[in-house]
Amino acid sequence: MLPTPKARMSALMMSPICPSNDPEFIWPSTEDIWRVQEHARMSEMLHDHVDTGVDGATSLATITREDDGLYRDTAGRVWIPPEACDLQMRVCIIAHTGLGGHRRYRSTLTTLRKFCTRDTIDRDVKICCNMCLHC
Repeated sequence: MLPTPKARMSALMMSPICPSNDPEFIWPSTEDIWRVQEHARMSEMLHDHVDTGVDGATSLATITREDDGLYRDTAGRVWIPPEACDLQMRVCIIAHTGLGGHRRYRSTLTTLRKFCTRDTIDRDVKICCNMCLHC
């Protein structure tokens, strides 16, 4: 069972204003993303992934492994598996923070959607922005 959306994003509450200023923040690498995608594939999560047509869901038919080894949708966005809570939180924090300050919901969502796709992207960004103590 996957953690609740609030539980997935609760670690954001303890993050600094800008992660790039925090030496403890670990930026996700291609290898990190590949590892969580492989884990999902090995656990057959990828094979069971279906398009519900809700909340930015991506169907299995639109996810393919690219030359860099990552699973991406037809727009080239990286697929982040639903059980990859830590990675989801990390990319949400990155999309939410910027040099000019913290972005609002719509800007965070637009930024994140340029890079990645996942089933709960809309809901997770809303929770991420609402739980940010700095905003």
